[in-house]
Amino acid sequence: MRSLSSALPAAMGLALMALPAFAVQAKTTLETKYKVRFVGMSVGKLTSTVVVQGNGYALSGNLKTSGLAKLISPMTASFSSYGGMAGKTPYPAKHSLSWKGKKSGSVNMNFASGAVASHASTPKVKYKPGTVPLKKAHLRSVMDPISALVFPVKAGDVGKGRGVCNRTVPIFDGKNRFNLTFRHKRTENAKAKGFKGKVHVCSVRYTPVSGHRPHKKNIQQMQRNRGTEVGFARVGNTNTYTMFSFKVPTSRGTARGRATLFKVK
Repeated sequence: MRSLSSALPAAMGLALMALPAFAVQAKTTLETKYKVRFVGMSVGKLTSTVVVQGNGYALSGNLKTSGLAKLISPMTASFSSYGGMAGKTPYPAKHSLSWKGKKSGSVNMNFASGAVASHASTPKVKYKPGTVPLKKAHLRSVMDPISALVFPVKAGDVGKGRGVCNRTVPIFDGKNRFNLTFRHKRTENAKAKGFKGKVHVCSVRYTPVSGHRPHKKNIQQMQRNRGTEVGFARVGNTNTYTMFSFKVPTSRGTARGRATLFKVK
């Protein structure tokens, strides 16, 4: 399988050809690295590349377990998404995700006019009895989980916490359809290699729509969760923001991640 790093230029090229007026637009490339911790211990490393050009975007990267987690349950994952943006909304064209560990799998999706045109998962998705049915209508006006980390804003909202955070993001991950509602919580100063500036921290609420079983304990816990946060920082001088940090409380402890590198090339 061709690496995502080599696939990104081709993917971005396709995105640029699919959308108008990009040739005269400057391209901004952001390189990021994050350390992921769980109950205070290092458990993973996340790297990504974000490319913004005009109203097109591409985001790719990989995640690897580290520390004790690598010894107990080694896992790697790679992801890629690209598409266009209008107003405060990304419109994905293609998404892919693959992972290897004790179990391996992949998800691939194609989009057209803001809707899922095709999707395939390995292993094949099987819905158990009691699952809220996934309907065709649920696959319209949605985005993939990676495109959901691309936050375009209107020019007048650059630097404004509410303009960055306040939105509801409809997501389909290949099996489940759900909404994430973001609200501005605070703005703080932050530093990372290549970055010093404002990070807008958003609270996040999870609302399941379909593809889930309502009685499952984890679904109920996610719905009740009031402590999830994601911090967003600006991608260079563009009108686009992406993830700088996150905090996710769980029944077993809190997972946290923060950028150690956030640098425009």
